[in-house]
Amino acid sequence: SLAEAVTGDGPMAARSALGLAAGLAESLCAIHAAGVVHCDLKPSNVLLSPDGPRVIDFGISRAAGPGMSTVSAAGVGWVTGSPGFMSPEQALGGEIGPPSDVFSLGAVLTFATTGRGPFGRGSRPELAYRLVYGPPDLGEIPAGLRPLVERCLAKDPDQRPTAGEVLDAANDGQPAPGWLPGPALGALADELAEVAEIAPIIRGAVALPADNPGGEPTRFVMTFRT
Repeated sequence: SLAEAVTGDGPMAARSALGLAAGLAESLCAIHAAGVVHCDLKPSNVLLSPDGPRVIDFGISRAAGPGMSTVSAAGVGWVTGSPGFMSPEQALGGEIGPPSDVFSLGAVLTFATTGRGPFGRGSRPELAYRLVYGPPDLGEIPAGLRPLVERCLAKDPDQRPTAGEVLDAANDGQPAPGWLPGPALGALADELAEVAEIAPIIRGAVALPADNPGGEPTRFVMTFRT
């Protein structure tokens, strides 16, 4: 996850962060086009891969519904989320829509490039208060990315860019080959090596019996513990 990569290997450089911004913005474009608000975009819900990031965990996502651009945060379960990454309107229990996810994207990009959220550290009430009323601390963000992050973190949802505009600002494209930081790429290589080792075992387990090539495959359950 992005959280593990930054915590273990340090903040991303500007080039990698722009690739992250483009990939996440593209994901949000697809999510919002489907009429869904993710509601919980944060570093632990972003997985890194050589061809771009992946957004996971739609456990508290909400569908805005036909003809609706927002959904009430009441009942979404925001109190179980991370105050440092949710939007002010979500924290206040108001109406949320795609701009809420864009705010979270700005917070995620801040974490990716500085190793901390835009509203610092502290207790949940302290973070929630700064989130709603305080300015974000963007001083350590690379200069080329800072104006975009600042727009994403606007308190007023109407002042934030859309996910499509973020994608345009991040060079309107997929993360280029080599966008992933070296340590994260090395960790992924180790994971892929392990998968390659067990792949023949899985293929053998699902093979049909030689004396019954037209029969039904055996039903089985395999559990993997990592």
